[in-house]
Amino acid sequence: DKVTRLFFYGRPSTERRCFDLGMASLKKISEKFPEVEIIIAGLDLKAKPPFPATMLGNMTLKATGDLYRTCDIGIAFSGTNLSYLPVELMSSGLPVISNNGPQVEWHCKHNENAYLCDPTPQAVLEAFTELYHDQQLRQRLVDGGLKTMAPLTWESQMTQIYEYVCENLE
Repeated sequence: DKVTRLFFYGRPSTERRCFDLGMASLKKISEKFPEVEIIIAGLDLKAKPPFPATMLGNMTLKATGDLYRTCDIGIAFSGTNLSYLPVELMSSGLPVISNNGPQVEWHCKHNENAYLCDPTPQAVLEAFTELYHDQQLRQRLVDGGLKTMAPLTWESQMTQIYEYVCENLE
């Protein structure tokens, strides 16, 4: 019923994952919601963030799934292409905050399986604030994310890619 843990995938070496946007957004969130534990996993950061955070560095695939299921909201940005992160977070039953854009919107549907916002720290703070206060919205996004991910398997997706390539080879 309460939001106590927020997950963010921090990877400063990969520009398309919008690390700077994440750090600026998390700083705003930490100032407004100091009771929420911010968890950052991914690459080890050379400098500590300018807000309290639990830094987990690189993790195994199994450990990430276990971690996701202990969190209440996940943030995953995609600047150029859809990251695996929204997919993994949805599959683990987390409501996802991500950025608007065609690279995301083909999979992440605002207010259906994710909360999409403009890629600004203020818009991310507003998205988090709405989710923080609205348990029904969080649950709707969890349900939508699980429904989106339920029929998808690596095998089915690879079959679609294979069929597409075969159909388009001349």
